[in-house]
Amino acid sequence: MSKEVLLNKKSALELILNENIEQATDYKAQISVIDQELEDLGKPVVTPGFLDKISETITEAIENIDLEDGMSCDFELDYDNKVTISEVRFEDTHAVADKIYCEVEKLFAEVSSDILEAQKADEACN
Repeated sequence: MSKEVLLNKKSALELILNENIEQATDYKAQISVIDQELEDLGKPVVTPGFLDKISETITEAIENIDLEDGMSCDFELDYDNKVTISEVRFEDTHAVADKIYCEVEKLFAEVSSDILEAQKADEACN
């Protein structure tokens, strides 16, 4: 075989390889989207604004936790006379989690499962 024929074959194979790499990248992206859809399948649908509200509520709940409410920390005095916190511990994590849960719960109107099932049945009939 001549050099020209071999170079043409090499170019053709490189072209096919690049096309397959692009396809593989596209397939990986599609798989990633499907994986995310599978992960989100049973989750309730919320707006970004509602997620922001949940984040703000959790932040406010954490900021309003008193140090005496199941949280302790150790203070140290550095060589340059700065007071630092060396360790923060939640001694009663259930109490802290309960405070956060109670604040987040205020964002929702709780509905009994019987009412929810009746609403779904009505929607299915219409």
